[in-house]
Amino acid sequence: MSGFRQNITNLSSVTLTKHEHEVLGLGVGFALKPDNNHVLDYIVGFDRFIASNDYDKDLHCLKGVLLQGIADCFKQDRGLPKRLKQAVESLSNYNNIIISRADKGGKLVLLDQCDYEAKALDLLTDRDTYELLTKKSP
Repeated sequence: MSGFRQNITNLSSVTLTKHEHEVLGLGVGFALKPDNNHVLDYIVGFDRFIASNDYDKDLHCLKGVLLQGIADCFKQDRGLPKRLKQAVESLSNYNNIIISRADKGGKLVLLDQCDYEAKALDLLTDRDTYELLTKKSP
């Protein structure tokens, strides 16, 4: 648990649960496979494999065996545990926070949306750093 907390800086007014910390600790690049059933993709790939090589046509009988095995794999729920699915759902309901990757260090930062927008506006209105462009500017 402490490893997850080390990778998250919470500057928002939201108090995260243990499971929300855990799922955020997986990182912003974490993703699950789509829920679509890709059995057809596997069958087409298998057919192309057989067609692109000079294998005996009897290998096509394997398709039925493979199809059942692949279908069984997709029936099993191999996604996140229920507690983490609920944490993802909970995090998605926070409409007033921004979850972003830190500029340095690979951490995640949580900010209240109003603070995030105020900081962005503050940075963009800094005339020492940015110059206002006109329509004639290149």
